[in-house]
Amino acid sequence: YVNRANSLFRARRYAEALADYDRAIDLSSGAFALAYYNRSFVHRALDQKDAARKDLEQAALLAPEVTAYREALRGYN
Repeated sequence: YVNRANSLFRARRYAEALADYDRAIDLSSGAFALAYYNRSFVHRALDQKDAARKDLEQAALLAPEVTAYREALRGYN
């Protein structure tokens, strides 16, 4: 689902991309940091800054060793 969501995002098919990221997160029982991180870009593209920030927070919580998640979050604090 994440690969397809990435392709949909690049094609600016944001609603479909969100649905696929949601599905990937659901299938992982909410433990798929990369899906949260990628979904934050869709939220940003849709000007949903609070949702983007929440996704970045979750990604950073799930994978604290990935500095890109924390760095992306800095733009929201």
